[in-house]
Amino acid sequence: MSSDDRRDDPRDPHDDPWSPDAARGPVDGPRQDRPRRRVLLRVAVVLFAVGVLFSVLAAVVPIALGRDAPTVLYLGAMFFTPAGFLLGLASAFLGSRPPRV
Repeated sequence: MSSDDRRDDPRDPHDDPWSPDAARGPVDGPRQDRPRRRVLLRVAVVLFAVGVLFSVLAAVVPIALGRDAPTVLYLGAMFFTPAGFLLGLASAFLGSRPPRV
């Protein structure tokens, strides 16, 4: 033990940063930064999937109907796919940051 150790009780497993209990977060409640990152990832996946669906529909509709696809399909593909991709990147960058102490 050194003079830098500021724990109240050195035998308390919740104060030990290397114990498995410390990885779960504080005893008072769950950590608030993890659910937001998971929600951001879910939103990104949904937006990207919708964009891919619009892209597939924009490619299939001309074959199936024998005419051009509606502009809405092209606009949806151009908006949702990159937006989902960028939100996925943001989620990956935010998820890789170490937790604040």
